[in-house]
Order: sequence, then C-alpha cells, then structure tokens
Amino acid sequence: MSSGDPSTSHSSTLSSASGTVPKGSKLDKAIQDACEVIEPNFKAEYDDEVIIRRLSTVWINVHDVVQASGDLDLNDRFRNMSEFKSYVTPGSDEERKLINLLRRMTEKQVPWENLFLNGTSLSSL
Repeated sequence: MSSGDPSTSHSSTLSSASGTVPKGSKLDKAIQDACEVIEPNFKAEYDDEVIIRRLSTVWINVHDVVQASGDLDLNDRFRNMSEFKSYVTPGSDEERKLINLLRRMTEKQVPWENLFLNGTSLSSL
C-alpha cells in the first residue's frame, strides 16, 4: 500500500493537511475520543445497509473533532455535511470505498484513526 492509502497504519503520527498529529497531543486525544465513540456503532457482522445508515455518525464525530481542533488547515480539508452526502451518494464508488474502509476497521485490519487521514472520503483534498 502507498503511504497516501487511508488503510496504511501509522504508529507515531497521523498525516493531516497541516502535517502530522503527534501522539499525545490535544488533537490526538480528541481523535482517540472520537474513535471510542465511532467504533461501537459498527460491528463486523453488520451488512452494508446498516453501515450505510450509520455513515452520518462517522461524519458527525470526525467533524466535531476537526472543529474542536482549531486547526484551520484541517478544518478546511473536511467536507461539510452537504458535500459529504453529495460525495457519498448511494451506489457510488466513494460510498463503496467508505463502507469497505469501515468494514476493515471493524475487522481490526485498519485502525479507526485512519478516518482522519488524508485520502478518506471525509476529506475534500
């Protein structure tokens, strides 16, 4: 996998539009908190329809962390709800990519923090 692939694991930092998010930073803590909220909403045994119904939950939690971060570059990077829903239209390749990413996260193949990386369907870059 390439380093820009959102399924690539990063152990000490997360890539962001403004550089990296150091482990232990305020933003890192906020990301960890958001992941603790998002993860219980998705289970490996859920079918695609259940995951689709919960996509907005992911956006809300990611958006809250981005807003609270105060990082203007990071904030500018993420789609607003209208843009997100337009981008992840039912049956689109983008919707399928996000469903597949979430499914891989439920199966512990990809860390939940990857929702915050460049290249996810939540990012406008």
